[in-house]
Amino acid sequence: MDATSRKIERKKLSGTSFTDLRYVVLENPCGIGALARPMILEINGLVQGGQAFNLVLPSNPSTGYVWDVDEMASEAVITVGETQLRQLSPNLGGMATQHLTFRGLRSARGTLRLYYRRPWQPDEQGSSIYKIESDRLSLAELAEALSISTPQLDDISAPTQPLQQIVATPSPRELSLTQELPSSFNWCAQGKCTPVRDQGRCGSCWAFSTVGVFESKLLIADSNNQNLSEQFLVSCNTDGYDCDGGWFAHAYHISKLGQLQSEPGAVLESVFPYQASDIPCGRAYDHPHRAVSWAYVNSSVYVPSVAEIKQAIYNHGPVAAAVCVGTAFDNYRGGIFSTDEKAVCGSSMVNHGIILVGWDDSQQVWILRNSWGTLWGEGGYMRIRYGISNVGFRANYLVYNPSSTPTSPAPTTPPPTTPAPPSVNSNLYLPLVLRNAQRGFLLPNGDFEQGHVIWQEYSKNGYAILYNILETVNAAPPYQGVWAAWLGGAPDEISYIQQTVFIPPETPYLSYWHWVDSEDECGYDFGGVLINSTVADVYSLCMDLDTSGWVQHTIDLRQYAGQTVNLQIRAETDSLFNSNLFIDQVIFQATAVSSSIPKPSDSIISFETKAASHLPFLTPSSPLLSEKMFHP
Repeated sequence: MDATSRKIERKKLSGTSFTDLRYVVLENPCGIGALARPMILEINGLVQGGQAFNLVLPSNPSTGYVWDVDEMASEAVITVGETQLRQLSPNLGGMATQHLTFRGLRSARGTLRLYYRRPWQPDEQGSSIYKIESDRLSLAELAEALSISTPQLDDISAPTQPLQQIVATPSPRELSLTQELPSSFNWCAQGKCTPVRDQGRCGSCWAFSTVGVFESKLLIADSNNQNLSEQFLVSCNTDGYDCDGGWFAHAYHISKLGQLQSEPGAVLESVFPYQASDIPCGRAYDHPHRAVSWAYVNSSVYVPSVAEIKQAIYNHGPVAAAVCVGTAFDNYRGGIFSTDEKAVCGSSMVNHGIILVGWDDSQQVWILRNSWGTLWGEGGYMRIRYGISNVGFRANYLVYNPSSTPTSPAPTTPPPTTPAPPSVNSNLYLPLVLRNAQRGFLLPNGDFEQGHVIWQEYSKNGYAILYNILETVNAAPPYQGVWAAWLGGAPDEISYIQQTVFIPPETPYLSYWHWVDSEDECGYDFGGVLINSTVADVYSLCMDLDTSGWVQHTIDLRQYAGQTVNLQIRAETDSLFNSNLFIDQVIFQATAVSSSIPKPSDSIISFETKAASHLPFLTPSSPLLSEKMFHP
């Protein structure tokens, strides 16, 4: 055996009962239930001709590892039937069961040999061999004793809601935006993706999806090619995520503290290298890169529409998402993947975290980036048909403010260690995320697409301030996305949103899009901005100043540049008539000149706000700041 060969452990099993057998093989920390390594399971026993039997073993298809049957070992005594996977965990990277079926061809002794390995790495040596022999027991009896318990197929095979009832229907505004997009687009073809990584035998796809999106954001915004640590998320999160699964963990790159940490943000791979195991967090690490916020592409549905996901990729960079993977996905070698495997995941709907880096309408495919190394698929990528296997489930994007001093040049081609992803388009497009990077950036949750987080909301009458247009009547359609803020909207109302923010010296102008719709005369209802309880801007909400659509409003905050302040956007109405102030896309920018996302040409949808129609969200209470009226 040469120095690079892997040593195979041979374990002699002994016991007096099926209970002993199950413990040694399935339940002890070194058994196959741990799925900690490639392995071989060999079972030898009597075969009865014509008898069908099943073997149910633990598996984790989100790692690419599945049980593969060596049909040559049966010596024409056993025939191998269909293999099915059943997802057991709702987490990305969670456990599944693999159901293998067999039938005896004739009565004789027979052997089952199974390899737990990746289909595209068939020569990978098993680090453990479990060999079970019996002179008196049949293979069917041994298989039954070794099979793990699992829910019935009917319990997990269907989503709790039919997908066709929850997939978003494109709105006229969405379609108008989509018409501006190229027919094919690929961030990796523009050198904005780091090399494909390999999660190994750990169910940490959720961490690789999270980290991969941030790495691309650094390349897009700063031409900064960084290798960030997935192991930090696996080891230091406080949500219970680990090699048995988790969920998108952007919060630790934004504001959430991990175990033993004194600040949030990403950690470099060189500081905490990936180990593909649940090792302890260890210590506090440096966090040189920090994002601003993250948001679901459409928080109201499980799988956003194709148009919504394409727009998010184009505007924000590669998006993290989930998909349901089974044996066909694991066996993918190239071409267009069209096998719908969502039945594998049942009510969990998905089991694997991935990244969508682009699309090609001519082939009706997403360009999917995986975390199984470059030997899988097309150099670590897949062309997967739209709508297959719940691909795009809970798609989400990251917001990151560009640095004024990029640390490394932008590559003009994909990194040399990563094979070029599939692409049919060589044109270089300039998405909105690049067009606006140096001119302005969103505040944390400045587009409100994360819902009721970061912003503190207050309404004297107990109304919801942030709203989702898909769940709210009589409100203005948001400027972008599906969320916006609704201030006013009722007589005798004081309402505001506020958060603590740092006003960057290089971008000290506050800007937001607002829509004023009022029945009142000028001089009675007001909107404006407070900084640390001091009025920084005020204007009337009245019929003569109705905007009849979204208009950008900019405020000079240079006197507060470099300071951390309490920012409040506020509306006050008197006891007569009704004034509405809608807010969206709150950003800081370098000048007073409009620099936000251009207004869609056909985005205005008629609505009526003649009477308040908020839904209760906050219990009326004293506002945090004084209830003084704005004065013109």
